Amino acid sequence: MNVINLCCCGEGNYSGATYEENIAITRDTYIKLKSEIDAMEVYLGELDGKHSCVYGDVEAQPFTEAEIPYAGFDEAHIDGDKLYNQLKELFESNGIDLDDEIKKVNEYIDSLDLIVDVTVRVWASKAEKVREFASTLN
Repeated sequence: MNVINLCCCGEGNYSGATYEENIAITRDTYIKLKSEIDAMEVYLGELDGKHSCVYGDVEAQPFTEAEIPYAGFDEAHIDGDKLYNQLKELFESNGIDLDDEIKKVNEYIDSLDLIVDVTVRVWASKAEKVREFASTLN
């Protein structure tokens, strides 16, 4: 299955406050709604404080089945539900259930053997043994 990660992010001009939200959908669904998704502008709120307005564009990031294990789907990058809410409206107006779409893609990704980061705290005297063992896993 080819997957499109829809990423919406923005940054306040003065504060440097950031917002990021990612939602993965199937490539087939993205192709059906491409023009509407590509034109989408998401209001991210007052990242710089009261009366400031920050908008984020939606970037479509394609991933093939071979690329997904390396793509970092094991890490959540969700600061809110602003993109989700706009996509929900768009999907409903086109007769597509966004929640089912997300569930289908997440179940598929969960079924794959993903590359993940692992951090382990060990005694300094044992660190080299852990590194040697870890190198045999690749």
